[in-house]
Amino acid sequence: MLPLGEAVPDSLWHGHRPCLPDMVPLVGPAPRHDGLWFDFGHGHHGLTLGPTTGLILAEMMEGRDDALARALSPVSRVN
Repeated sequence: MLPLGEAVPDSLWHGHRPCLPDMVPLVGPAPRHDGLWFDFGHGHHGLTLGPTTGLILAEMMEGRDDALARALSPVSRVN
């Protein structure tokens, strides 16, 4: 339907997965930057967890406040 151009040769990826030490995504407002929201750290589960945490993030941005939202929030993880 659309021309995609020439095939790109396969290459090995040598980077790090975007995981956090506790393997739990970071979702919620940035503690030091008003208006900035986080939703990352899914590691290799981003394809399956991304939509769920996206929904949680949207609800947090609209004012939702419950135990799940607080557990994922960056503010609850600052030591």
